Amino acid sequence: MRFPELRVLPVCADFTRSFVLPIDTQLQRRRLIYMAGATLGDFAPKAAVDLMRLVHLVVGPQGALLVSIDLRKDRELMESAYNDLAGVSARFNRNVLSHLNNRFDATFDIYAFRHEASWLEQRLCVEMRLVSQADQAAMLGPDEIAFQKGEALITARHYKYSEEEIADLARLAGMRIAASWVDQHWKYGLYWLSSAPPE
Repeated sequence: MRFPELRVLPVCADFTRSFVLPIDTQLQRRRLIYMAGATLGDFAPKAAVDLMRLVHLVVGPQGALLVSIDLRKDRELMESAYNDLAGVSARFNRNVLSHLNNRFDATFDIYAFRHEASWLEQRLCVEMRLVSQADQAAMLGPDEIAFQKGEALITARHYKYSEEEIADLARLAGMRIAASWVDQHWKYGLYWLSSAPPE
């Protein structure tokens, strides 16, 4: 064991709702929550602020939030990442239908849908869709769901923020950027958010 002094205390909770950390962590002087990967980017601005407010409440006034962000960048670059030639994003997207088939005995033909992702400038997000390649229908429980050829099923939206927008979100959540680390091409950032002094 490389870190014998490290204790792992699991928490089973919906992190978008109020939750309580294990009692041992509540006795610590400072608490930090790390929000990895695209977690914050899966939330539209208002929902992102609500999540940050909740995290701020959980860690307390002396705590902090460490969040990694896929920053907004060139449209072509963002779209190519979500339409990768290896088909990783397509498999990830179709897994939505596989999950429905496996969990709820649905009858979706996952290969009868084409993966598609594009940048929506008005929403500042990449929208992922599954586009029906034919007129078809699938059962979900007792209900039949019909799709026309070309009809899209929206599966996800990934919001991309600039550093200025992250600072605004943090401010609305009662926090501030205390430190940041960004790659040389400004594609990805890591932000240390702590309580902001009262205005």
